[in-house]
Amino acid sequence: MKKITYLTLLFVFYSQTTVASEPFYDNAADIIKALKGEKKNLGKKRSMFGGSKDKHRALKRKKTVMVMREDAISGKNSKVAYTTGSEVGNANMRIEFDSNSARLRRSSHSLLNELGKALKDPAIKDKKLIIAGHTDNQGDNEYNMSLSIQRAHSVRHYLHKHYRIHKRRLEVLGFGEENPLVNNNNHVNRQMNRRVEIIHAVQ
Repeated sequence: MKKITYLTLLFVFYSQTTVASEPFYDNAADIIKALKGEKKNLGKKRSMFGGSKDKHRALKRKKTVMVMREDAISGKNSKVAYTTGSEVGNANMRIEFDSNSARLRRSSHSLLNELGKALKDPAIKDKKLIIAGHTDNQGDNEYNMSLSIQRAHSVRHYLHKHYRIHKRRLEVLGFGEENPLVNNNNHVNRQMNRRVEIIHAVQ
């Protein structure tokens, strides 16, 4: 009886803990590789039931979601359909903001500096990219979508101000809660979903 209870608890714990299919990036060299489509090599992970599997496998699943997009001419935001999964490359980053705000935290400046250095590198300096903001599923979806594009704007403004990267090179999108890395079933997963993603889209 104790053994059955232990296995049940273990299964529940395992099912509630989700590993993201994409890693997070924190240095210029890895960001460049990711945007070129070369995924971070994180080795193998042992399965709890034996055998092995790739850790953080890149799962390119195509799906169409609604996002908030800035119009290039008017500067106004509007909802459009966006299909994920066909990007050349992408890099998720743990860029932090004040709670319910688009204000960047100072603790994220070093990470943004790595991104700035990456975007100035000859390997990708001529590429047009997307800065995508993401939230968890807490709160109203409309609010989350608006907040996510404001945060993407903040990242673009920082890169323009400190690295002179032209704004026309960086499109901003707000996904809100529409494209999570993992299920929003616990606070650890929700934290993972609150992120900024840099996307090298097919031109």
